[in-house]
Amino acid sequence: MKEHTGFLIDAKTQSITPVLVGDFRHIQKLIGCDLFCIGAYVNDDGDTLFVDDEGLLNGTEHCFLFDGRLLMGNGLVVGCNENTGNSRDARIELTELVKRVKFPPSCFRLSDEARDKMCQITVTSW
Repeated sequence: MKEHTGFLIDAKTQSITPVLVGDFRHIQKLIGCDLFCIGAYVNDDGDTLFVDDEGLLNGTEHCFLFDGRLLMGNGLVVGCNENTGNSRDARIELTELVKRVKFPPSCFRLSDEARDKMCQITVTSW
């Protein structure tokens, strides 16, 4: 298995560091979750931000903003080959990623009421 260069967004330590990324089990370990999903598409080059799919549900306290969007838990940016779907090195520069990620003050806590509202899904049509 080939490893690829990515960036770990650690919400607890409020840091962004380059990491080597392996298979999906390694992504789970880096993010610190069982289920992960796409939190955002980072750029037109296929870089993708993965986050804990259950971050709002499992009581995760630490979070970050990516382009103004609140995401719970840690994040991982890795590249994706658009033709094959396979992982590849992230193309975004660390300096650019740092500009787009913001961390809240350490005293910030998402209330249970706000968390519940964010978890609600409204189906408008099938």
